[in-house]
Order: sequence, then structure tokens, then C-alpha cells
Amino acid sequence: MATQLQHFALTALIFIIPWLCICFNAVPAGISSLLHLNSHRLEWTVGAPVVVLAALGFYAMGSVIYGVYTFNDCPEARRELIGEIEEAKRDLRRRRVI
Repeated sequence: MATQLQHFALTALIFIIPWLCICFNAVPAGISSLLHLNSHRLEWTVGAPVVVLAALGFYAMGSVIYGVYTFNDCPEARRELIGEIEEAKRDLRRRRVI
């Protein structure tokens, strides 16, 4: 049974190995001509991970902001929690803890 780290590493390697091959110009000539790799595409390929990380960061920030914005107040849960806190305080006073 594979761990989550092994699954992540395998998935990451599927993207990292071709990226490294393109960055270090280790792509065979036949594949290079098939992919039409020129200097402009090589420059874009080197910067692609930065763009992906920035997009992931914006997505994470946006999802947190959206979650906070759409968070619902639960007045009945608040009243219930306050009641439980008061009950715990009474119990602790009865036992002379506080």
C-alpha cells in the first residue's frame, strides 16, 4: 500500500521530469521539432512553475476569503454554548475549583 507522500511524489515527478528536460535542453531533436521548442517557448517553460504557484496562491486566498464571507452565524448554537459554559462554571464553583 502506497502512502500519500508516494502518491504525491509520483504525480509531481510526472510533471517535473519533462519540465527539467525542456529547461536543460535534454529533449531529443525529433521530439523538440515535434513540440516546436524555440527560445520563446523555452523562456515560458522555465517560468511556468512560478505562474502555477502564483495561481495556486490566488486560488487559496480567494477560497479562504469566500469561506469567511459566506460563513453563517448560528445564534442558537451561541446561546447553547453560553448555557453550557455557565453550567460548567456552576459545577466548578460547587466543587470549589474556582
